[in-house]
Amino acid sequence: MPNGIVCLLGLLPRFWLSMGPSMLPSQIVPKMLANRLEGSFTKLLAINFWQSTHVHGSEYSFGAHDLPTSGVFEVEPKSCPGFLYRSSIFIGRTSLHPLEFRDFIQRMASEYHGDTYHLISKNCNHFTDDLSTRLTGKPIPGWVNRLAKLGNKSVLLIHLFVATF
Repeated sequence: MPNGIVCLLGLLPRFWLSMGPSMLPSQIVPKMLANRLEGSFTKLLAINFWQSTHVHGSEYSFGAHDLPTSGVFEVEPKSCPGFLYRSSIFIGRTSLHPLEFRDFIQRMASEYHGDTYHLISKNCNHFTDDLSTRLTGKPIPGWVNRLAKLGNKSVLLIHLFVATF
């Protein structure tokens, strides 16, 4: 991929593809999704589960850990450990030179500590959206973070329901 191009990469956790027959009930849905990877179900829902951004020859994403240090990491494009590459979406181009981008991503990484990761409100999709918007002026497509949005609405409905009774 030429320098300056910003693409969103969609990934699925590899462990979903290798789950054995003795699954817990909570693992059934992920197993179904993994089995349907090439089918229409995940394409219809536009589910990737993990996002990263490819720019200047590297892939960047945000993940959780217990330390108050950056959760942003860099890997070779389409080779994030533990994940299976699924798709790319062209977002735009950045005018930042690779050296300027290196300084930029280091500053941005200080805003995304691993201990602040939250599955619904501050996840890899939020990071890729922020990164893409800052680099190109364009956000990632709205459907990309659909699961977190649905989860957030579900949590709000549960709180509303509990508060009502």
